[in-house]
Amino acid sequence: MARGSRFDIKDFGKALKKAENALEQGMKNGLDAVRDDWLESSRQITPIATGKLREETKAEVSGTNLDNLEIVMTNNAKTQDGFRYAHYIHEDNFGGKTPRNGMEKQFLDKPLENSEEKYKQTLEREIEKQVRKAGW
Repeated sequence: MARGSRFDIKDFGKALKKAENALEQGMKNGLDAVRDDWLESSRQITPIATGKLREETKAEVSGTNLDNLEIVMTNNAKTQDGFRYAHYIHEDNFGGKTPRNGMEKQFLDKPLENSEEKYKQTLEREIEKQVRKAGW
């Protein structure tokens, strides 16, 4: 007569859920760190006349789970008459002028380009920290 066996995998399911939560928390922590560095780096190279461009640069981590977490960096600075100054500097080539003193036309993009590997390592480190903390 054949003999049957049953396996209880409730503990395994709990462990997987714990790992998923750790991954998500690590990703959020890493994205927060990347966001802060990227924002500060962007502000440091933003062309400055009045300071409005620097003040208007914003960054946030959006999304609710691993599938849709992202950093959104924006700058919507306008002049009093509604001219989209940030767009002009960043996307319309600064009117063909060259910014001075280490400033960049692509002030939102350059820090990401220059620090992509560093940001990947930050994400990996934060994820690993949370996963280890969860016992994996």
